[in-house]
Amino acid sequence: FGEASFLGRMSRQATAQVANAGKVWTLGPVKFGELCNRHPALALTLTQLAATVLAKRSCDRKRRIAIA
Repeated sequence: FGEASFLGRMSRQATAQVANAGKVWTLGPVKFGELCNRHPALALTLTQLAATVLAKRSCDRKRRIAIA
């Protein structure tokens, strides 16, 4: 998903694989800023979803990253 890079403006660390053909959507910082201005409630929801995924992964010992 890339939630750490989305929330922390870090380089993306996530990779993804699909089983079937599909579409990929991206949301970079500039477009997200535009979204915040035009649809603040939607931007808040996206941010909360990204934070939820990040919080769940931080509790998963197999996916946790040590921060030095």
